[in-house]
Amino acid sequence: MARVPTARDVPQVSAPSGTGRARRVARSVTSASGIGTGLQDVGAALTGLATFFEAEREKAFDENRAVATNEAIIDLPLAYSRVVDDLKNEAEPGAPGFSEAVRQRLEETQQTFLQDVQTRFDLRPQDLKNIEQRAANLAKPVLLGALTFERGERQRQALADIAPKVDALALSVRRNPVPGQLDTALVRGLGMLDNLKSILGPGQEEAEELELRRKLHTAIIEGGIDREPGAMLESLKAGQFDHLTEQGVTADKIEELTKKADLAHQRVEAERERDRKKQQAALRAQVNDGLKDDIESIRRTGESAGQVSNDDIRAAYEDDPGRAERIIQDLEDEKAFYVTLQSVALTPLSEDLATLRANQPEGEGFAVEAARQDLLVKAIDQKRKALAKDPLGYALSVGLVDEVTDISSFSADALSARGRQADLVAEQYGVPVPFLRDAEQDALLGLINTGDPDQAVALLGSIGTLDHDRQRQIADEIAPKSPEIGRAIQFASQDDGLDNATLLLEGYQLGQNPDTKILKPSKDRLTGVVQTTFGDIGAGNARAFASFVATTEAIYMGLARQQGKVDVDDGLLSQAAALAAGGLRGPDGVRGGTMEIAGRKTLPPALGVTESEFIDLLSALSPEDLQAYSADGKPPVFTDGTRLTPEMLTAGRFGLTNPSGIFNSDPFYFEPVGQGRYLVQTQAGTYVQTIDGPYVIDLGRAWRDGRGQED
Repeated sequence: MARVPTARDVPQVSAPSGTGRARRVARSVTSASGIGTGLQDVGAALTGLATFFEAEREKAFDENRAVATNEAIIDLPLAYSRVVDDLKNEAEPGAPGFSEAVRQRLEETQQTFLQDVQTRFDLRPQDLKNIEQRAANLAKPVLLGALTFERGERQRQALADIAPKVDALALSVRRNPVPGQLDTALVRGLGMLDNLKSILGPGQEEAEELELRRKLHTAIIEGGIDREPGAMLESLKAGQFDHLTEQGVTADKIEELTKKADLAHQRVEAERERDRKKQQAALRAQVNDGLKDDIESIRRTGESAGQVSNDDIRAAYEDDPGRAERIIQDLEDEKAFYVTLQSVALTPLSEDLATLRANQPEGEGFAVEAARQDLLVKAIDQKRKALAKDPLGYALSVGLVDEVTDISSFSADALSARGRQADLVAEQYGVPVPFLRDAEQDALLGLINTGDPDQAVALLGSIGTLDHDRQRQIADEIAPKSPEIGRAIQFASQDDGLDNATLLLEGYQLGQNPDTKILKPSKDRLTGVVQTTFGDIGAGNARAFASFVATTEAIYMGLARQQGKVDVDDGLLSQAAALAAGGLRGPDGVRGGTMEIAGRKTLPPALGVTESEFIDLLSALSPEDLQAYSADGKPPVFTDGTRLTPEMLTAGRFGLTNPSGIFNSDPFYFEPVGQGRYLVQTQAGTYVQTIDGPYVIDLGRAWRDGRGQED
């Protein structure tokens, strides 16, 4: 607080040294005659000086006081502002009485200020009045600002209160942009604005009304965009809303809404396209599933299952009508193909070829006939493939047989029934029919591999109830998967061969047992014996050689068990190889085995047949026998058409002088290609032919028929 000035604070003022009165007084004092008068003058002068000094002192005091009070009043506007700020913090701005509270606080602040100034500066009444007026003048703009603030806050608060109501009106218009909705909302909005007339300032009411109209008209357009963006886009582009500039919707806003409608329209169209594709994909999936059932039904019965109509197909592929029509045509083609397939379902393949030749398209209607022939070719080809894959299954599918017998038990009755079915299919279509299906082959091998030897022999006994050709067929089918078991079946199908078959199966199972004490011959030792015994039989055929090795090893293990041998015995190993080649055990050793014909080794046509018996068999054949025992039933011929005769086979012990000179007296060699079957060829490697291919003679069947055997 500023210190109140005192007399000591007033500066000392010296009298002016150059005044005339002072000089006169001085002169008077020094005059002897005027001492008395001079003294009087001195006294008067001193009194004047005192008065002068007092006046100067008072003047300096007043100046200091004025400076101090001015410094004090400078801070008063800040104090007034703090009053307003404090009240803004204490009460809600714009609340009734805010400006009155400001006025009262300003007066209190002013009184406090004046009291403080009076105390500090000991002001005269006139000075105090002046300061009071100055303080009041400083308060006026602050109070006016408070009034303006209060009014503005009241307006702001009122508009803030009404804004959500206006927005709610606009939202209701946007959600339901129907005729009359805008007018109803506008009436309600204008009614709300009427309540603000006492609050809003000049021109503000018109601005708020224009804003209301802008929001509601904009909401109408936005609601239309939400519902039908395409239609609203067309209206906006056509300028149907350009007049809304009078309602506060500016041209820029119209352009913005146009872009918004365009984007919404694109989005809706994209969603519609996605939905359409999704629905179409679902419909296509449904139609395709139905088509599978219909096609399967047509292929089995010739008629659709009725799952899918042509209209369904066209609807599913409405964006690809060409494909729809192709599918419909495919169904018709399937029906036509079924009819064609049924027409050849039961005909032999040889007749199918004749039918094709007889149905060559020509002349008028060539295209139609060609289409029919294409269906016929397709049907015959499908039939051929089905017969090649599973002839029994195909025969069942077309009704040639009522069932395919389950032979999993491998009983004699089941095998016999299967044989009749296989014969029927083979005779009907003129194709070879596998006796055992692939799974049945595996089942048979499993029973033999896992069962005891007695069970395995019993299975061979069941197979032995079939005719020799059927047994041989089963053996040939099994041999690629298990040469040992295939050979055992071959043995069992021949006279006196069950002993060989049993010996082989026992040795085979023994060889599968890792705990057996009997030593197997080494690979080199076994291979050497097989090469010595079999020579060049099957030369160049690795699978045939491996079969000889496997069969020899299995028979050796059986012999070693019977004779109690543990270590490898070379004599038994040679005997095993001879038995594997088709020999029979007798009291004097092994009878038969490999034979040497025309300088090369071959297998006997039946177990135990010797070389001399083989020659007798050939010598006993008639020209008719050469055709009868041909694998394809066709006679053997040379390339010049000359037929092979028994005399040619036997002349000079297979030395041949052929009139054609083709073979140049080369002897014939019999190359085994199965149980008792042989390719007939010269040593030069040329095979005798039939009209259908290489000539194969079944001397095993000839032996069973007694050719060359004594009665």
